[in-house]
Amino acid sequence: MKIETIKETLKMMDKINALLAEDFQALYHFEITPKQSILLQQVQEHEKITIGELAKHLNMSLSSTSQLVAKLEQDGYVKREVNSANRRETFVKLAEKAIKMYAEIEAVDDVVIEKYFSKLEEEEMIHFQRFTNRLHDLILAEKSK
Repeated sequence: MKIETIKETLKMMDKINALLAEDFQALYHFEITPKQSILLQQVQEHEKITIGELAKHLNMSLSSTSQLVAKLEQDGYVKREVNSANRRETFVKLAEKAIKMYAEIEAVDDVVIEKYFSKLEEEEMIHFQRFTNRLHDLILAEKSK
């Protein structure tokens, strides 16, 4: 019963994502891969971060992370900045193209929130938030074992 409920829920989430894809279509011109997107999210969260720290967060090798950063730098999404306190250390920061991308994402998010999520009851949203936070914490705990 529990597994079947989870499978049905995951199928419904896929359907919701497919329905929302139209709303997010304006963002498709950025053409970044899922791994690049995850890396950019880490850079955005930390504002500036070293390649070593990125590798740990992404559970990737240093060389793979460095290659991913190099590609994103070449495409104008990130830039490197030497740490003035430790010249041997380099930070990765968002470049103008990524900043523009995140501004567009936020604008689309605002439309989606207003169009769909705002129609949910507050109690439903609180429950949804608690559920997603709990699931996030469970996944993190399992991955850190």
